[in-house]
Amino acid sequence: MTLVDLRSDTVTTPTAEMRRAMADAEVGDDAYGEDPTVNRLQSLAAALMGMEAALFVPSGTMANQLALGLHAPHGAWLVALLAIGNALLGMALGLFVSAFAATEFQAVQFMPALIFPQLLLCGLFIERSDMSDLLYAISWALPLTYAYDALAHATSPGPLGARLAVDALVVVGCTLAALGLGAVTLRRRTA
Repeated sequence: MTLVDLRSDTVTTPTAEMRRAMADAEVGDDAYGEDPTVNRLQSLAAALMGMEAALFVPSGTMANQLALGLHAPHGAWLVALLAIGNALLGMALGLFVSAFAATEFQAVQFMPALIFPQLLLCGLFIERSDMSDLLYAISWALPLTYAYDALAHATSPGPLGARLAVDALVVVGCTLAALGLGAVTLRRRTA
């Protein structure tokens, strides 16, 4: 059995039969909807997905850019900025937790206890409004809730409003607080 490696077009080379099919293919300008092969592919993809239409793009990068543009009506820059802020928050929380650990292994053991509840309660998997009153109340004390909400606001089509600013400020505040508390609680070694 011959395996086909589809990682990229530089790994798998076309067979003679594939080259013949490409050479004999009926072609047209797909930008004007005149390429029958692309039109058939798009129709087939739409039918398989149960959608009205589909769009063929030649690369994963182009598909990602289209998806980001469709899901970030306020600009990809805002999503990127919030993602950087969220990454800094995660780093700060990690440094804060590591200040209480005696070893690196212990710090790694602490992280799930800090991160896992936040993942479950931030609204990523279950709407917070569907949670019990106690879990809903606890979710508002967790920084990841605000990070998730900020990204949700940035990717929603409505106006941004003050809620995004509040969420972003809470993320920045929690990041600074975690860094500050981590620095204060670090054990100092003097020679």
